Amino acid sequence: MQIKKLVIFFFVAFTLFTSCQDYGKKVTINETSEVYYDGVGDTLAKKLGDFLLKQGYFTTTEERAVQLLKEDGTYIVKFVVNKERFSQDEETALIGFKIWQMWLQDSVFYGAKTKLMLADATMKDIAEVGELTELEKKELTETETITTDLETDSTIN
Repeated sequence: MQIKKLVIFFFVAFTLFTSCQDYGKKVTINETSEVYYDGVGDTLAKKLGDFLLKQGYFTTTEERAVQLLKEDGTYIVKFVVNKERFSQDEETALIGFKIWQMWLQDSVFYGAKTKLMLADATMKDIAEVGELTELEKKELTETETITTDLETDSTIN
């Protein structure tokens, strides 16, 4: 649970809302959250938005948007990031985004190939997130095990 909170924090800390330009069709998730989409149906775009709302990325207090595309059988999800903040701690941010990519692939796209992109406010690509390396997966598993052990240790000394 701690990793999820950490990932959401970093994810939100590095993102900001895109201005309304022609980024495809649009589905509104709530008063501040939108998913732009092209190459997929509105049902899938809504599912992505609902997932992001449930996970705490979309809120009712901050304006946010993502773009969902499908190219050559791969789902591409673009998140706008503040380039300055991203570059301050790129390594940590990328690990957080890699975890989000894994969640989206499993929970929204049923295991289909998924690529998460970081973009500027005009949806111009800044970086491809990539997948977790074996070392990153191992480190995350160890961190989760340590956190879980600490949370479940209810003995009082």
